[in-house]
Amino acid sequence: MENEVKVLKLITGDEIVAMMTAREDESVILENPMKIRWDATDPKRISLELWSVVATTDQITLESKNILAILEPTSQTIENYLGAVADVKGNNSRPYSGSGGMRQGITSGSGSGAPTHGLGT
Repeated sequence: MENEVKVLKLITGDEIVAMMTAREDESVILENPMKIRWDATDPKRISLELWSVVATTDQITLESKNILAILEPTSQTIENYLGAVADVKGNNSRPYSGSGGMRQGITSGSGSGAPTHGLGT
C-alpha cells in the first residue's frame, strides 16, 4: 500500500484525503493531507482545504487509533486531489478534465483563510 491516494474517516468526524505512503501497526504516514469540506447549502458541493496551514512539512504520521476507516476514493476524487496538491505547490502541470461538472481552481470560501480547492457540482 505504498503511495496510494486514500480517504480517511477520523474519530473526530473529519474526512481527509491524502497520499498514504506507509501503513504500520499503530500509525499511517500521509503526504499532503487535505480536509474534505461539504457545503452546508449544497451537500453535493465539496472542497478540499489544507489540513494544516501552518505546518512546515508535507508529511504527517497519524496514529491508527484516530482513524475509523480507510476508504478507496473515486477516480474523480483522486484527480481533483492531485490537482489541488499541484495548485497548492504552485506547479500545476496537470490539466483538469472538467468531467462530472466539477468546479475548477482554488477558492477561498472556508472562512478559515485556508486555501480550498472546489470540487462541487
